[in-house]
Amino acid sequence: MGITAALGISLVGNFQETNVIVIHLIGALLAFVVGSIYCWIQTGMSFKMPDLPGNSVIVCRIRTVISVLTFIFIIMLFIFPTLSNQQAPSWVNVTDNTYWKPGKPHFPVGIFSLLSKLKKPKGESNLDYWNPSVPGYGFRITSTVSEWLVALLIVIFLATFYKEFRYFKLEKPTCSVHDRTKVVSVEQTGNEQSA
Repeated sequence: MGITAALGISLVGNFQETNVIVIHLIGALLAFVVGSIYCWIQTGMSFKMPDLPGNSVIVCRIRTVISVLTFIFIIMLFIFPTLSNQQAPSWVNVTDNTYWKPGKPHFPVGIFSLLSKLKKPKGESNLDYWNPSVPGYGFRITSTVSEWLVALLIVIFLATFYKEFRYFKLEKPTCSVHDRTKVVSVEQTGNEQSA
């Protein structure tokens, strides 16, 4: 799960919303939703292993609060973009494709409020950003803030593992080659040892 969330973060970072919106949204879905599920699983594991060095009841409770807040903000990411785009005027369109029609819910494409682009109304100047005069702006800002808070909370959640990680020890890897007549062990330095 953690690797899937990391893949989502990579997709969000490498495929900008202005260039490849569908891949960007898939990455955001993986990063936030799978990341939240990962937080819940790790929180449950923390409660199941209270004697793990570096773990404590306080840390478990902090992880629970972070997981609950992450869940709440993800729900807001599903609700507020839809409300924002339902209130937006008819000249608001997200892309030139047919993912969304003005005034109608566009689940799940607008989940993270990333698709919103204002297209030029007939006879008016080109607007390429949301501004306070556009209906639905408050909902859009709420969604955007929720999105950033989810990202921040997941990073804070991962930082709660610093005490446990102090007790881990990494050793140099070894690789063994099994031959029919002998076993050869190759260490990181490249030296061979016969067994």
